[in-house]
Amino acid sequence: EYVRKVTGRAEADRFFNYPYAALEEALVNAVYHRSYEEREPIEVRIYPDQILINSFPGPLPPLGKDNINKTIVTSHKYRNRRLGDFLKELHLTEGRCTGFPKIRRALKRNGSPAPRFDTDADRTYFMTTLKVHPQARAAALKARPRVGEKVGEKVGEKLSANQNKILELIKAYPSISASKLAASVGISSRKVEQNIAKLKNLGLLKRVGPDKGGRWETRD
Repeated sequence: EYVRKVTGRAEADRFFNYPYAALEEALVNAVYHRSYEEREPIEVRIYPDQILINSFPGPLPPLGKDNINKTIVTSHKYRNRRLGDFLKELHLTEGRCTGFPKIRRALKRNGSPAPRFDTDADRTYFMTTLKVHPQARAAALKARPRVGEKVGEKVGEKLSANQNKILELIKAYPSISASKLAASVGISSRKVEQNIAKLKNLGLLKRVGPDKGGRWETRD
């Protein structure tokens, strides 16, 4: 929580890096709507300027890539109704398509940027992006520089946002597959391969071992 004094006013401005209600709702949505036939866990990626919550697969129709970020979204299909009933008993969900609006309201009240929801054309993943409060962003980035920015300075070339994310994910999960990188970053597998090729050419990334069973190594 940040507290900022305002000249000429008794009340101070208060805001959080991320409002609790938005984080809670995003995580509950991931638990509620993921498929438990898939072995992949819910992923929570914490960066200096944003939090990504990723689950598999993507949303059920009529939600899709083209309408998932619309202000008004109506969907009445649920994968896990029994789990939904349990979450209702815990007062964690309503099961009435109120999750997206609740996240937006919590962020707006906190003065935070609007959320971003992403999936691909085949609905293979669902990712929620929550941006840090803009007044806290500068302090967070200063306290923990991004991997790509530190390495990029050494080679004299600034990396793209996607390349930064790929490096950060690989550093955290050296055995991560290209398909998982594509889902987590929100780009196609072909784009991931192109970015990896560039990072390898820059000497920032190398493959150790075979394609299956091997791992990635980054240069610090």
